[in-house]
Amino acid sequence: MRSINFEFKGPSRRGRPTAAGNTNNHIPGIPFEKRIQQLESFQHDTGHLNIDHNYKHCSNLGAWAAEISDMYKQWKSGDQEVSPEMADRFNQLSAMGFQFNVMGYYECNRNWDDQYVMLTEYKNRYGNARVPLKYKADLRLGKWVQSQRQQYKLYSEGKKSKLDPVRVQKLEAVGFDWQLAPGSLNDEPMMEQYQVQHEVEVPVAAEVMGVPHQEV
Repeated sequence: MRSINFEFKGPSRRGRPTAAGNTNNHIPGIPFEKRIQQLESFQHDTGHLNIDHNYKHCSNLGAWAAEISDMYKQWKSGDQEVSPEMADRFNQLSAMGFQFNVMGYYECNRNWDDQYVMLTEYKNRYGNARVPLKYKADLRLGKWVQSQRQQYKLYSEGKKSKLDPVRVQKLEAVGFDWQLAPGSLNDEPMMEQYQVQHEVEVPVAAEVMGVPHQEV
């Protein structure tokens, strides 16, 4: 596992590409202790360690989490051997609550219903369905929410859309806002502009929503 300066003891694995195998998903080889600090920071910000594989902050932490999750699964299944030091690192990650369930870019497709479940969980946690575009805890959810607004525009204009009356009703049932008020803290461009102008971290109200602050 090059990104943490460790290699499997067993034979090289064939078949699916690893997260590092994606040429557009380079994982810098930084010390393991640094990754632990990044995970602790992520957990402090979001309350969990369910890192999205697309989370590229902190030296592509998402791809690293997907890679080490895959390595752990191969080890537990007996397909690969690892060094005692690597096993200790797995135990260290497990002790801090890391679930080794981050999937690589090639197996992370969610259907509409899966995303809707994630949206309802967000609503239950924060009291609204206004997921920021760059929602740190789940980047795919933020992009999906933006896509629903785009699809709704097509739907309301009578054009071809992935939305139908049933889906529209389900989204409205959780208080989905089809159009955000410009300048709100849920407006991602306004959020970024606020940070640049004031040279400060995002306000608490926005940080709770999972917007990234300073990297570790």
